[in-house]
Amino acid sequence: MHSMNFTKMKVDFAISPKIISIGNSQFIQDCAIPTIEDLETIATAEFKDFNFGKIEELNSTGPQGEALTLAAFIGIMAGIGTWLSGKVLDEVYERILGKKVRACIERIANSASKKSSFSVALVIGNFTSGATVVIAAIGNDEKELMLAEANITHAIAAITAFPKETQPDTTVYLYKLHGSQFNLKPERHESLIKAIGSLSIVGTNMKYN
Repeated sequence: MHSMNFTKMKVDFAISPKIISIGNSQFIQDCAIPTIEDLETIATAEFKDFNFGKIEELNSTGPQGEALTLAAFIGIMAGIGTWLSGKVLDEVYERILGKKVRACIERIANSASKKSSFSVALVIGNFTSGATVVIAAIGNDEKELMLAEANITHAIAAITAFPKETQPDTTVYLYKLHGSQFNLKPERHESLIKAIGSLSIVGTNMKYN
């Protein structure tokens, strides 16, 4: 599969105008489309060829895994020049992006079945190495999702301590934030499909739009 030469992209931080959305048509209408419209006000143009974590595969197949059954998933995508640029992402999250994530959670809560679990995630690509970090907030209701969202900045802080980029890296690192708990050491996956699939989202449609 073709992959980008990320070392040519001299960008410290960027927000994608696209999202990853998994769910039924009602979820897409109620949550995914409004989230895309919300992100258009802060998105940047560096993501025309966004392909972190073999993202192109998302349009052709579904996730794999049986760890946790979720009804729907939304991934908001950002890119950083190096892991140290995570400090910029942390500031932007506190000032701007976090509001978008919480608004997304509120939309999910308003449209969700009481017996369903959902995930809202940051999908962060490293422009230098090509690695990807997924920080997935998981919950059964708005309260659990908001508890998980409160830990997103802790996971962002963790990636700033990743080793300096010295060679290409196609690994997808996954942090699972479930309520007030999250894994301090990220799981490692070979693609976004495998990472998202470990959340076990079943019986849904996946789109990168």
